Amino acid sequence: MPISTFRQGVLMAGIACLSVPAPGADDTTSHWDPLNDTTVVDMHAEQEWTRADNGHDITWSNAQRFCHELGRNWRLPTVDELSSIYEAKAPIGVRCGENRCRVPELFDLTGSWFWSADSVGNDGSDGAELAWGVLMVNGVHTKSVKALADGSRALCIRPSTKRREVRRSEEPQTVPLTIDQSHTAVIFSWNHRGLSHPAARLENLSGALLLDWGDLSKSSVQVRFPLEGLRTGNDALDRRLRGPDFFDAPHYPVIAFHSTGIDPVPGTNELTVVGDLTIHGVTRSVTLHATINQIQPTAAGFDAEAVLRRSDFGLSRYVPLVGDEVTVRVTFEAHTGE
Repeated sequence: MPISTFRQGVLMAGIACLSVPAPGADDTTSHWDPLNDTTVVDMHAEQEWTRADNGHDITWSNAQRFCHELGRNWRLPTVDELSSIYEAKAPIGVRCGENRCRVPELFDLTGSWFWSADSVGNDGSDGAELAWGVLMVNGVHTKSVKALADGSRALCIRPSTKRREVRRSEEPQTVPLTIDQSHTAVIFSWNHRGLSHPAARLENLSGALLLDWGDLSKSSVQVRFPLEGLRTGNDALDRRLRGPDFFDAPHYPVIAFHSTGIDPVPGTNELTVVGDLTIHGVTRSVTLHATINQIQPTAAGFDAEAVLRRSDFGLSRYVPLVGDEVTVRVTFEAHTGE
């Protein structure tokens, strides 16, 4: 059966039984608050929603991309989060394309069926090509093919900034977070004679992130990378890199970094991080381009990338046969330890 025909059947069934509550339904709209022209706040769940959907048919992957490109921690909601905006006892419902949807009047919708972030296969059932969505006419959860856009829309969600404002009045604005080694990776790669791009990891790192809730530019990070934790997957190459031809680990056993400036990019979830990097006894200022994956009350996660010249740190052996530029990619979590 075509997706559009199936959804129409669910829609007609929903119109016939609009009084039936759906999971997560709420009987009142009093906890909804307009934050601005584009955002509404669910004060109960302490979450923000985009007031309008994306405005046209959209596939599941493009729905995820649509939310991610809004920046500032926007994402596609889970199916349970979607259900939370369905209100079974709303008297009529707001206009949503050609239908009426039982959602708070603050929303401006062009369709009635919305993608969730939940793949069907993730709940233990078959159907990795399917994802869950919610029909806002009657609150029914249905599955749709991820690659098909027919009749689908995207709403986006993120933690409430109002919630963070309340926290700031109750908690210190600056929070020390310890880097979680088990969910952190530092990988660097280089050009080998134009034939390949080998890579190595730096393990057993330690460090801390001092996170300022009120002003990210006042945050700081410092990390130490012991060269005994250098791993390429080849013991002989590990010894060579730690040896006198390259890092000379017996004399310079640690790589160290501490930030000197963090500059948030307005309107995005991106940061420019400038800091002093010490390798092989030489300290140079470097710039990393970072992305905020998520910031929580007790945790934070970031990705970052930089391109360095090893010759700047006295590591010029075999240049240009072995490339001078080294690409560094970092992903890390930090927690309060609570």
